[in-house]
Amino acid sequence: MRSAGANGRLLSLDALRGFDMIWIMGLATVVRIAAGYLPDGPGSWIALQMKHAPWGGFSFYDLIFPLFLFMAGMSFPFSYASQVRKGATSARIHLRLLKRMVLLILLSMVHCGALQFDPEKYRYLSVLQRIGITGFLASLAYVHLKPKFRVALAVGLLVGYWALLTFCPSPLAPDGAGPYVANGNIVDWLDGFLSPRAWFGHDPFEVRDIPLSVFQVPLALLGMFAGDIVRSEHLPPAGRSARLAALGAILLVAGIALVFSGCDIIKNITTPSFMLVSGGLCMLLFALFHWVIDVKGFVAWSFPLRVVGMNALVAYLIQPIVPFGSISRFFFGGVASLTGCPDLILAVGYCLICWLVLLFLHRHKVYVKV
Repeated sequence: MRSAGANGRLLSLDALRGFDMIWIMGLATVVRIAAGYLPDGPGSWIALQMKHAPWGGFSFYDLIFPLFLFMAGMSFPFSYASQVRKGATSARIHLRLLKRMVLLILLSMVHCGALQFDPEKYRYLSVLQRIGITGFLASLAYVHLKPKFRVALAVGLLVGYWALLTFCPSPLAPDGAGPYVANGNIVDWLDGFLSPRAWFGHDPFEVRDIPLSVFQVPLALLGMFAGDIVRSEHLPPAGRSARLAALGAILLVAGIALVFSGCDIIKNITTPSFMLVSGGLCMLLFALFHWVIDVKGFVAWSFPLRVVGMNALVAYLIQPIVPFGSISRFFFGGVASLTGCPDLILAVGYCLICWLVLLFLHRHKVYVKV
């Protein structure tokens, strides 16, 4: 059995997308503030899990972006099969891929403040542009390569990236610095070298992290592998969940082994060990959602997550536009002032109001996608 909505959507994927987005939408702040009331305060383990690791290491919050990229890749096999079934030409499919990438880059620029027309702030670093570029490259690989060659491409990129980091130090690295040092690794150097700002002192359309967008293609391909497993007619539903979980466990063990070989886990430059560990966790997490929702049919509990997941783009873009903080203070400020934890009440209110906006859109069947 596969649980799907009336329009054939994979409900587990919508729920997982909502689970990922809701942390950005304010739940991480709620947990972080709540953890501040624990004996260890802001330094408690739970509080630290709600922030990115400063450089090396891994926290729960570090999984947010890889999971988005994984799910973006996972959606493509379904989308591609639908387009082929409807008779879309190769040119039309490629044009759609290109349009999606360009639109995500433009939305990323707007999200980062492009409409303020301040040249000094034109440094566009957003998950949207990375998803756009990486997803575009991975989708091309899916369309043009057979499965075994996609696997070879993913492995080749991981090995090649590891070799680049290990054996090609940055020209700007301090003497004796390792290959993974902050602001002294080859990826940061390449990122600056490819920026027109570095050459001309000005770049009104600067899109950063181009090298990382290429090196992260294995994460998107991993999502596509998961999509193919779910679409497989040769496995029973429970068998699909088991295969997803087994693959996730293998990737997780491989990533940990790579750490012990000297390849540090660093989210900022998405080291190969980070990709394997986060990719394995993404696969395991989706296997769990797939088994609970699609195999066992326990769907109702996931409704709050699906409300967010079906409009994740809106949930992400609307936050710098709508003053949810002020709205929360307007409705909950009085109640908050009567408690010993006003900041926690306001944070919960922020998250709740965001969700209610998405619920309104969901009730009126308004969904935004690219």
